[in-house]
Amino acid sequence: MKKLLSLLIAITMVLSVSAVLAVCVSAQTEPWDGKDTSYDVNFAGTGTEEDPFLISTPEEMKGLQYNVNYLETNYSGQYLKLTDDINMGGHPFEAIGTNTAFEGIFDGNGKTVFNFTIEGKYGGLFGVIKNSAVVKNLKVDYANIATDTIRAGGISAYPQAESTVENCVVGKNVVVTNTETACDPILGGIVGQITNSTVKNCVSYASVVLNVPNEDAYAGGIAGAPGKSSVIENVISYANVLSEVANKTEGYYVRVGGIVGSAGSGNLDFTLTNAINYGSAKALGADGYAGGICGYANAVKNADICGTFKNVFNASTEILGNGGTGMFAGHFAKPVALVEGSTIKLMQTETMSSFAGIVADGLEVPGTGFTPASSALDFEIDEDVKAIHAAIDAALPEFAEVIDIDYDPSKDTTPETTTPVEPEDTGDEPVDTGDEPVDTGDKPVDTGDAPVDSGNDPEPTTPVTNPITPETDPETEKPAEGGCGSVVAGGLAILAVVTLAGVALKKKD
Repeated sequence: MKKLLSLLIAITMVLSVSAVLAVCVSAQTEPWDGKDTSYDVNFAGTGTEEDPFLISTPEEMKGLQYNVNYLETNYSGQYLKLTDDINMGGHPFEAIGTNTAFEGIFDGNGKTVFNFTIEGKYGGLFGVIKNSAVVKNLKVDYANIATDTIRAGGISAYPQAESTVENCVVGKNVVVTNTETACDPILGGIVGQITNSTVKNCVSYASVVLNVPNEDAYAGGIAGAPGKSSVIENVISYANVLSEVANKTEGYYVRVGGIVGSAGSGNLDFTLTNAINYGSAKALGADGYAGGICGYANAVKNADICGTFKNVFNASTEILGNGGTGMFAGHFAKPVALVEGSTIKLMQTETMSSFAGIVADGLEVPGTGFTPASSALDFEIDEDVKAIHAAIDAALPEFAEVIDIDYDPSKDTTPETTTPVEPEDTGDEPVDTGDEPVDTGDKPVDTGDAPVDSGNDPEPTTPVTNPITPETDPETEKPAEGGCGSVVAGGLAILAVVTLAGVALKKKD
């Protein structure tokens, strides 16, 4: 009888541990099926900072998109948080913030949204974010992101009106590009265009590819065209920024930069602080300008400078513009402000030995304030470079240290490339409130010497209350279905029952 009891206990323990392991694996987020009817708007949480809306599945990610884009819920002042990595199944996904701007605080919680394609007015996991919106602690990977109009970025196409993108990573399996229908494309590894907003503590490994540009075109490892009091700080680019074709519109130019495509595209200058470029910037058409920091350093006529720069480094030798190549800028048409006491160090090679490839008539390049570098060692030992790395490492979640997530795209079916179908009518058809983030001319426009930012941000709209009623108690976190905890409890319960049974048998003996 003792042998039988021991055998029963051993079998029970093995089964319990096996069940725990099996369910722990199955608890990983399953890929989205790609159907526009497959969405879930019943988030756990109440949307406060202490009890944010929790998003744990692809269906809930689609639900967030549905609420913002179709029910015009802007989430102004509300908090949302990812609880798991989100596998979008390789399907088309419309940017969150396309018909209505996203105005909430989205915490990626160190998680990754991956395996999706985007093509539309705004290219990015988020489209327009504005009115103090925040997207933070988020990684995007294994994605093809394109705009068919103007703007695209790995995280957001267009932050504006005091919004912030911070502590974010765009992985090396992300392509940011434009379709043939796009005019004046503005592409960036992290954001496309940015107006009166901030990008900080971000790293880009993306491929940023200008495809058949029409009119002026801008691409940068971090941002395509910052302007109008925008701030970019503590950023590192390993991105490959590329334009292989000549602009097919005569008289227009391609601007490609390791950090930004064009510096100073607004009526107020932007500020770039603590930035390092390790990536490549190549504008291979005859009308292309490439720079280690920015493709085009310019500003509209009522601005004295194109930007203010502090602790800026180009550590890359892979810079080439067939129209102009520079360590700092491919084309230099407005003065830059180099902050006194900061370090400006720029790689120097046989093919890239000047501050700027093309210099406007009557403009003098800075004679002091920056140091040409001839080897990677100069950057490895530079204390300012070390400090930037340390600051970003301290700000980013731990996930940023691992470039690849546990994902094998070869196991998935070929991603769909069809245009997403608008969700079916659920009876909650939105009323047009005018809250659409329409283009208002607040984009770079060639005025003869620079891309222009008109400064006319879309007017703030009245916050829309959230229509969601959580299925679970708003004071508690939404439980994971079939989670490890429930299996452990079940296994222990089984073990307890068998143990009691054994005790009873022993007493009977």
